[in-house]
Amino acid sequence: KDELSEDAVSSITQVASVILDNAASTSGLTSSAIIGIIGSLDSVLGVNPSQRNGSVIESVSSLVQTFSDLVISEMVPGQPAVTKIQSNFRMSSERVSNSGNNEGRLAVQTPQTFAETVNNVPITSIALPNTSSSSDSISINSVIMSADQYNNSDMKSNPLILNFNQVPCEDPSDP
Repeated sequence: KDELSEDAVSSITQVASVILDNAASTSGLTSSAIIGIIGSLDSVLGVNPSQRNGSVIESVSSLVQTFSDLVISEMVPGQPAVTKIQSNFRMSSERVSNSGNNEGRLAVQTPQTFAETVNNVPITSIALPNTSSSSDSISINSVIMSADQYNNSDMKSNPLILNFNQVPCEDPSDP
């Protein structure tokens, strides 16, 4: 497997950051036009974790979340989630209508790999109370990073990062 140099990793993350930071303000620059960034970020994570700078995973995770925010900005409430599955991470972007809020519950499912589907691995999902009084849609992006990225043998599952544009549960004492 070809390895990227530390300089190449730095260049890829810097270029991705500039493109993503300017995508929302650049007319015609949509998530589908810059989808190649996702593959580039996955390549960055393909570098052996013991041979890369410790902040790389945090940078890539942040950039994937920024890309997910761009995807969400192009979505309408109720549109099916947009998912991307890479070797080293998976992401899902979704805009959920807050009207008819599924009986007070907000369910989030993460994308599965083909191997997980074939092997009947249960879908990772989270159900949260949705007591928000806002009529605005709720934007949800989820990113699952491969545990292998952390170079920590004690880590037994893939970490999940969830981001919401608003808190679905206004009262923390709600069940």
